[in-house]
Amino acid sequence: MGMRRIPNHDIFFIFVLPIIAGCQTLPKTSSSEPYVTSTKEASRNIIDIPMLHSKLIAKQITFVGINSKGRFSPTGQKISFVSQNRPSHLNSQIYELDLQKNTENRLTYNDGDSDDPVYSEDGIRLLFASTTDEIKDEKNYLQRMKKNFLRDTQDDPEKNGTLIPESTAEKAQATKLFPPMEVYEFQLNTRTITRLTEHEGFDGEPTFGSKKGHVVVVSVEDGHPAMYSIIKRNRKKISSSDWSDEYPRYSVQQKAWVWQRQKTDPNPNPETDIETLYIADSNFESAAPLLKNPKGEVHPAWNQKLNEVIFSSKRNSEFYNLYAYNRDQNCLRRLTNSEANHDFPDVSPDGEWLSFSSEISGKNQIYLMSYPSDQPCLPEGENPSQ
Repeated sequence: MGMRRIPNHDIFFIFVLPIIAGCQTLPKTSSSEPYVTSTKEASRNIIDIPMLHSKLIAKQITFVGINSKGRFSPTGQKISFVSQNRPSHLNSQIYELDLQKNTENRLTYNDGDSDDPVYSEDGIRLLFASTTDEIKDEKNYLQRMKKNFLRDTQDDPEKNGTLIPESTAEKAQATKLFPPMEVYEFQLNTRTITRLTEHEGFDGEPTFGSKKGHVVVVSVEDGHPAMYSIIKRNRKKISSSDWSDEYPRYSVQQKAWVWQRQKTDPNPNPETDIETLYIADSNFESAAPLLKNPKGEVHPAWNQKLNEVIFSSKRNSEFYNLYAYNRDQNCLRRLTNSEANHDFPDVSPDGEWLSFSSEISGKNQIYLMSYPSDQPCLPEGENPSQ
């Protein structure tokens, strides 16, 4: 679950390639699709989310297509998210949902996929990643992709009597998980888009950093994701070669980073070489595990008001559920207890609301509920921080 890209897209080839290059201005256009598509959907947009000790009510807030990766705006009044498989487009695009007006606004109109939106602290900029310019930049992209995927035959490593080189198979697998992407900055007030990265392969999972003009992205080299700091287009690698790092999130109030990390090993041990969360100061120094007993934690987010890290994990379940770890109280709490995957959590700036993606309705949608701050700490033995 941690090593994934656009869901429900295996691979498809685009033969018409016009899109953003450098800087582009988009029309101010709202989605023509209804926010709630039918009375039936409107009547079932309130669900019970089973909790460990009680029940909380979560409201489904997206309905058209498949939706995930909701991110609150600095005011908490809007959520940006990724949407695909809609009547108007199959590929993934960035949308913005106004929670007060219950209206959607489509932000990107790319031929490729768009992913991982995140607001700036002032709310006038939005970072996101897109495949479009990578497709256009590489003349032989389609031929290379087709060749790699045809040759990536894990069950039958020999084709036409020729053994597939290990490096080719690794590259093909890495391309499946991390398709070629670049990072862009969207000026929401002028609706202009500026390309921030020009790096062959995957640049994605962007976030604004601790300094003005500071952006942190994840890039893939040698098949492994690593974090890079970018200031005025100057790239500096943060991760070491021993680790695969993803999904960095910065807390302005706590002046700390949290991210998802996994040991880089060609023959990983499924019991010990699993995803976990690391935390560091604003300069990525003094990095240390967030939890002492990791069990596969992914997709971290901050509740800055409570100094809590929220994440998704399969602890004691075959499904991904949501957990929160309070750093001040050394307390791990389980927030959901459902037989459906819950992931990509985010918390409103005031700490009062929790959004997350869930498959509980049959396909991935975004849900909203009051932030559950009164759940008890897990007992000793279950709490990995003790």
